[in-house]
Amino acid sequence: MKLFKTGLTLIFAGIILMFIAVIIPFLSIAGGEIKVSAGGCILIGFIPICFGVGESALKLLLIALILSIVVIVVAYMLILYVNKEIKKFTGVTSVA
Repeated sequence: MKLFKTGLTLIFAGIILMFIAVIIPFLSIAGGEIKVSAGGCILIGFIPICFGVGESALKLLLIALILSIVVIVVAYMLILYVNKEIKKFTGVTSVA
């Protein structure tokens, strides 16, 4: 139950950050020139597909790639931990 609450909290925090990221450029329109850069990474299984646009695209791509590698390592460690726990309780390893 604790993991469920943590996951739900992270999802809502991500949604709030997306809304803030959309609102900030509109608030700075009155200030004059706007420079927009974006970067992201999509994980399909364990294959990261990273993309970026703008002046800071290379920096953002590197950050996205590093974060995706961290997610892959954490997911792998979680799979190992779950397999260990399953083996401890049942004596049988899982399929994964």
